[in-house]
Amino acid sequence: DYFLEFNGLRKSPLVTSTAYSRDGGALAIDDYRRTWALLGRTQAPRKESIFFLIDFSTFQASLDLLQLTTRDVAETQATLFTGELESIWGVPIYMSGFMDLSNTAGKIDQDTPGNNTKGQILAVYAPYWAFTYKRNITVEMLRSPDSETFEFYGSMRFSLTRRSESASAISYNLTV
Repeated sequence: DYFLEFNGLRKSPLVTSTAYSRDGGALAIDDYRRTWALLGRTQAPRKESIFFLIDFSTFQASLDLLQLTTRDVAETQATLFTGELESIWGVPIYMSGFMDLSNTAGKIDQDTPGNNTKGQILAVYAPYWAFTYKRNITVEMLRSPDSETFEFYGSMRFSLTRRSESASAISYNLTV
């Protein structure tokens, strides 16, 4: 499934290092700050290396947060006028179509998709993630004499690997 492509970002705080996850509740502006704080004293102050990753439903609900809606509260980034949510407290926010709604435990329920109704906010500390090769690229060439062409085929295996338990943090079970 497409959401398992880079499942380490979510799996790290939900399964492997549960101290970096929190059960949210109704989505509030404070959920972003609390998720960010879960990264700890070493990573959290380095906001230039952190980003938030959210699903589409959480993104839509975040656009309606009163603290971000109008210019009298959020002068340069009022979502009511711009329709965009670029950052909170200087930490960039990215919405991903590959991050889906989850169940109340923060996991994707494949058996009963109707249980996947909750949003999530993932805070990622980028320097603690590495792009690693499981198998380097291989290229094959095949000559087709009928059409006088060459076909090239390439394949490789890669993954994201965490370097620390505090590589990512998540707030799950967010009512959006």
